[in-house]
Amino acid sequence: MLAARDGNALEELARQIGERGATALVQPTDVTDESQCRTLITRTIERFKRLDYLVLNAGLSMWVRFDQVTDLNIFRRLMDVNYIGVVNCIHPALPYLKGVCGTIVTISSAQALIGISKHTGYSATKHALRGFLEALEVEMGDQIRFLTVMPGWVSGTKLRANALRADGTPLGTSKPRHTHEAVSLEECSTRIVRAMQEGASAVYIPRKIRAIPWLKLLVPGWLRAKIKRSMAQQEK
Repeated sequence: MLAARDGNALEELARQIGERGATALVQPTDVTDESQCRTLITRTIERFKRLDYLVLNAGLSMWVRFDQVTDLNIFRRLMDVNYIGVVNCIHPALPYLKGVCGTIVTISSAQALIGISKHTGYSATKHALRGFLEALEVEMGDQIRFLTVMPGWVSGTKLRANALRADGTPLGTSKPRHTHEAVSLEECSTRIVRAMQEGASAVYIPRKIRAIPWLKLLVPGWLRAKIKRSMAQQEK
């Protein structure tokens, strides 16, 4: 099952999947709409009879200092997509995931581990998401498996072009460029699929992100300075 707002792009992807002998069902879905998320799960069960993996990849970002924001609705939009959208999808899927000991795969962010300038609202949603998933995993016990993906900068997606600026409009072509630190979309996707196959509970892309909690504890000043330099390089 493929779900997104851009139904045309997914129709093409579904066609390519069909050419390889597999089956895909496209269901345009706005994750901020609870009823649409329930329909997504219902249609999945009707077509495939079971739900083994729920991959939560919808995301919206921002790129503006908090003191420059002119439309605070940005923060509500970010929370609706990045956090409430996950809740909306997981809730109706739980009974079916429990039935097969399925896996919830959540595309989180390195910003669930540390806040980054010009991303105050985005970082907040990823911190909220992390807390929700940790609590849910405790509640579910061994009924459901969880895989949390912690990517850093990933090139080849539309996330940065669609990131919100001060007035809530997308950055578009004025988006900051990616540097050599960014991981390609292909590499990121490959790592995620491999982690799913291996039954991992977390995957960090690139692997050095795993060190962030320790660096925050041991050398917080150095870590903040490094992140600041990285941000500056992308805005040149």
